[in-house]
Amino acid sequence: MTVAGLIVAGILRVVWYTTFWFLHPFVVHVINFFVDSIDYEAWLLATGGEDREFYDRWDKAFDLGYYISALFFLLWFVNDLWYAKWVLPFLIYRSIGNIIFIITADYIFIEIFPNVFGYLFFYFTAIDFWGIDSYFRARPWINIIIVVVLTVLKVLVEIHGVNTIEDQLDKPGGFTEFEGIGPSFWPLFIMLLTFIYFAFYPALAAFPAFDQNSVQRNSLFIFVKTRITYSSNILYYD
Repeated sequence: MTVAGLIVAGILRVVWYTTFWFLHPFVVHVINFFVDSIDYEAWLLATGGEDREFYDRWDKAFDLGYYISALFFLLWFVNDLWYAKWVLPFLIYRSIGNIIFIITADYIFIEIFPNVFGYLFFYFTAIDFWGIDSYFRARPWINIIIVVVLTVLKVLVEIHGVNTIEDQLDKPGGFTEFEGIGPSFWPLFIMLLTFIYFAFYPALAAFPAFDQNSVQRNSLFIFVKTRITYSSNILYYD
């Protein structure tokens, strides 16, 4: 991938991170996944898999940008969005791992700091987006089980992914000997367009499961906290 391509892709990713403040977080998260995946496939097509370490550092740096955007969003609405406290510890933990990996380029830190946040955020925002979150909010034991299952699953996925990368890097040709480079680029791109068509527009109207009347959209369509004065809630008695 050329420097110009990296810059354009980076700008698009950074711009997308701002959509946390006016789109439903489920749509933000899913489209970010597609963009990240297409970005990887584009790198394979453009370079044949050369300089994998550089790509992973670059990719983790922009992933960190996404995590920071999600962190600001969740911290700002931590008392208004019921699942914020469920995912914040995993988000902070993964962010630390990304920082260490960017500095060291040691893949062991991908295993030690797995992206459990990605799985959990998808789960919580999905049940929110489809309007079934009240059922799970009333049954926290289900959420605990799901957190445990998704954590174990993601750890196994990360271990497998790191082992695959290291096996390819150990070959004489490195990642350039990887067969089937970029086979899923166009399917991913078509899936992204389909998702945007069916979910992006509904997301403009969808409202996250903020506590009742605690958040609204302002004139710029941005989520803002509702400012209610204390005096308006005082009950007066004769």
